Amino acid sequence: SILGHILYETGADVTAFIGGIVENYNSNLIGDGKTVTVVEADEFDRSFLHLHPNIACITSMDADHLDIYGTSDAIEASFLEFADKVKDKSKLFITKDLPLLGVTVAVNEEAVYSAFNSRIEDGNYLFDIKTPGGVSFDFRFGLPGKHNLMNALMAIAMAEIFGTPTEAIALAL
Repeated sequence: SILGHILYETGADVTAFIGGIVENYNSNLIGDGKTVTVVEADEFDRSFLHLHPNIACITSMDADHLDIYGTSDAIEASFLEFADKVKDKSKLFITKDLPLLGVTVAVNEEAVYSAFNSRIEDGNYLFDIKTPGGVSFDFRFGLPGKHNLMNALMAIAMAEIFGTPTEAIALAL
């Protein structure tokens, strides 16, 4: 939803399909574009293996949905298969702890894309980011929790790779 919001707010011809209702949009859809499709994919029923993304992120490979997969090894194998669908590994964004080849993203750790100096101000996260293009200061983001800060950083990385200027991304957040 964060990536869909950023792209929509910065004028991309986007449609984003989200797994739940997005509060700001009162819908599970953002936009009605025809050029870019953003999908929140879920490993639950292996349907994410039917996608063929140009850009993707994987935030975890936890042993979830064992009723479907049976073992954590089977879950990991499905994520490896999904990751292989992204042919250009410079467009696959991963957390540092995953056993995948991709661009690392981290909060308060060294990575290709990293958020640091995070603090709370007026109920919002305020943080700085390091990207391959340099350092940007004072990004503001309103969703609570370190996991949402990681999600925002993933969305920032994907929007930047898509070609969205960093300043526009910061305004959209």
